[in-house]
Amino acid sequence: MAVAIGLAWGASGAFAAAGDLVVVDPPAPLLPDDSATPYETAISGNGRFVAVTEGRDCVELAPDDDPINDCYDEQQIWRYDLQTGARVKVSTGGFALGGAREPALSYGGSVAAWTAFYWLPDADTTRVFRSEPGSDAPGADVLAGTDTSLPEFISHPSISADGGSLALQGQAYGGTCASSAFAWSAGSPTVGTVAGGCAEAGAEGTVGDAGRSPELSADGGTLVFAGTEGLYRYDVPARTWQLIPVPAEVDLQSVGIGDSRLALSGDGSTVAYITRGPEGELTLWATDVATGASTSLASVPAGPAVLSTRTPAISANGRYIAYDWGIDGEAASGLRTFVADRTTGASTLVSTRPGLADGFAISAAGTGPGISADGRYVTLIASDARDAVPDAATPSGPHAIRADVLGAPADTVAPPKPNAIKVSQSAGSVQLTWPAVAEPRSPVTYRIRQRPIAGGPASVIGTRVQSGTTLTLPGLTAGARYRFAVQAEDVQGNRSTATTVTFTAAGQTDPTAPEITAPADPYTGTGEAQTGGAFTIEGADLANVTGVLIGGRPATGLSISATQITGTAPAGADAASVPVTVLGPFGAEAAGRFLYQAAG
Repeated sequence: MAVAIGLAWGASGAFAAAGDLVVVDPPAPLLPDDSATPYETAISGNGRFVAVTEGRDCVELAPDDDPINDCYDEQQIWRYDLQTGARVKVSTGGFALGGAREPALSYGGSVAAWTAFYWLPDADTTRVFRSEPGSDAPGADVLAGTDTSLPEFISHPSISADGGSLALQGQAYGGTCASSAFAWSAGSPTVGTVAGGCAEAGAEGTVGDAGRSPELSADGGTLVFAGTEGLYRYDVPARTWQLIPVPAEVDLQSVGIGDSRLALSGDGSTVAYITRGPEGELTLWATDVATGASTSLASVPAGPAVLSTRTPAISANGRYIAYDWGIDGEAASGLRTFVADRTTGASTLVSTRPGLADGFAISAAGTGPGISADGRYVTLIASDARDAVPDAATPSGPHAIRADVLGAPADTVAPPKPNAIKVSQSAGSVQLTWPAVAEPRSPVTYRIRQRPIAGGPASVIGTRVQSGTTLTLPGLTAGARYRFAVQAEDVQGNRSTATTVTFTAAGQTDPTAPEITAPADPYTGTGEAQTGGAFTIEGADLANVTGVLIGGRPATGLSISATQITGTAPAGADAASVPVTVLGPFGAEAAGRFLYQAAG
């Protein structure tokens, strides 16, 4: 039975727990260009890595005298490691005057495939490239040196779990029959034609039909695609195929057109897709690849907010399906991301957080959500990241979000908190270091967040996640006050309490006055008034204190730290209670009184 999605989504439930939402692409200056706008995501099967397609300002490509004056949004793909905070470029080795889109990641995130495109008046083309993000080798055109009779446009890569096999779509101009499907393997020098298009007879091992949206199973052995006759299941090693007998009410004509594509479970058992009905209504379907049994999981009636150019995502076992929907008849601002659980029948709102009755909007520029193999993590693009993660360190505008839908396993014990954070300053940079925490559920990562401080500068890093115990902060403003908090996080996502450190960037003295912890009683000297005696002043921000006056006279033997000052009061001639004052670039600050006792 279909679930009609509207404002009644809450009846199906919504997840809500601390740490469920993480901003994937961090704020500047980590991004190379502040104008970058994310609009596509792909998540690795293990949920650790997220690839994000980012579009930047329009780049002029055609010569000045060209009347067409072609121009397009420059697009590149980056892979983010949500365990270490590392960020590497995926789309290396593509066309010099082109862009990249449609990322796909292997299960472990070590291999990526994407579509490289090149739009010019004399040479439009798309090709699929494959790379190992973070390696020195650039990405390579997987069809380089193969059959030159292939279509000019090769795109829509679907990748196996090990990254060694791909499914590809070929496209010629004109109509649904212009699509073709191909299978590629790193171990073979040639590309195998799976579906050659409606006009071609089915040669041995080739389907004589269109090949729209070919999708590959995790082991690379099963390929499913849409043709004019219906859905096809293709056995890649055997080069045999079968037509999947879907019910008559399932209209597949809109599937595989534009960005409305199929999604195949990793085990090859289930395919999910969204169809558009005759009145414009949308239906989310799940089809059993072996039998053709199809279930309508959710539907949206026809309306101005209904979009067909969305592709669902499905978990490895076919249980969880993530999808984007327009709700309540609104415009693009009404788009939300949901997850359907085929076991329970529930449809859960993902793009939400506690306190939001209707959730937050997702970007209308996106092509659909991503989902990890176990269904725990879902990626989406929020129209405004601060609606998802309302924090001072969160960047505004569209940003990729990873949502933890299912939550961590039963282990909820947080690791110990980091301590003894050391601040080391050198010309132009500051380095924070701390001892590694002892955690039996290793590995441990550290979450470093810049905390706001009155009068302090803008965010330097926002939130950084890394495995190392050292963080270098270049480009700080001399004389400015900074505050950072460090948390330890285990593999289950449990986080320790934070340890905070505050410092002033080198290059200028600290104008901030210290905070003195006023003593309940005066500092008391020895029994001989003229001897004076030892004293201890406690507080915060004491590191820049330069001197202490006892009754207007300087104390001696000072030892100064950020939280404590010890020293010896000068000898006094008479029994008296005198003021204690600390001195520094901030001026003079009262610090209690010192009692000279009467002799004897």
